[in-house]
Amino acid sequence: MGSEGMQVVFFRGAGRLQPVQQFLEELERPERRAAADSQVDRLGALSTDDPPLPPPWDEQVEAELRALRIRVGRESFRVLYRRSGTLFILLHAFEERGQAIPEDEMRIARRNNARSKVVRRSGTSGLDTPIGLSFEAHIAAAELDDEYRRARARLAPFEQVARLLIRYRMDHGLSQTQLAERAGISHSVVSRIETGQHRTNLETLGKIALALGRRLAISFLPPP
Repeated sequence: MGSEGMQVVFFRGAGRLQPVQQFLEELERPERRAAADSQVDRLGALSTDDPPLPPPWDEQVEAELRALRIRVGRESFRVLYRRSGTLFILLHAFEERGQAIPEDEMRIARRNNARSKVVRRSGTSGLDTPIGLSFEAHIAAAELDDEYRRARARLAPFEQVARLLIRYRMDHGLSQTQLAERAGISHSVVSRIETGQHRTNLETLGKIALALGRRLAISFLPPP
């Protein structure tokens, strides 16, 4: 049997609050929300057999907890999450102020992690699960907004190239610096491409393809 796909879901706390969803929805401007959502959605592109996303996008911070890094323009955010079977459960999000994760943010993540394992009783509906909305449903709802949908469409080609590079690094155990050295480009160029928010010229793509032992192909396709 082939490996299954992973599903990304929000932790749902007291009052049915989904803190990570709220954090993402409160980012200003549809373009920023779309960029952040695309990067979180990289988790959903993984299969059950895949390793975690490579640095600097993901790191293990405690036994169960991992930290996903999101970069939007010059800002960085962290989403703390855990894996449970075929689920990635998004527990807590905050704006990054330095490399180390502040202890107060870790306390919130640990608390939400503990609560994500407890099914509560509700006086009106019986059992109340701490597993909330799927990330797929979150994006579908966000795309009802025309500006957000256009922003997602504009960023889609950049995100596709970003995921190709990240996937290659995952499969070959390469850092961004090692990939840059192979392609004869700077580390900052690789980092910029992997944010999924910037155009890349054909010369750079050609260098990367050659370094990866691939052939760059360009074609015109009918719309989906």
